[in-house]
Amino acid sequence: MTWSTRAGIPVDGAMIGGDDQTPAMSGPVVDGLYEYCRRQALLGREPA
Repeated sequence: MTWSTRAGIPVDGAMIGGDDQTPAMSGPVVDGLYEYCRRQALLGREPA
C-alpha cells in the first residue's frame, strides 16, 4: 500500500524508512511542531 502525507511525501505503509527518507520527513514534522508552539505562545494556551 502506498499513500502520501499532506505534504505530498510518498509513504509505503511501513513505519520505518531509509536514510534517504529521514530528511524529507523531518522537515514537515519540525515545521508542524514550530507552528504548534508558535500558536501556543500567541494564544497563551494549547491550540484547539
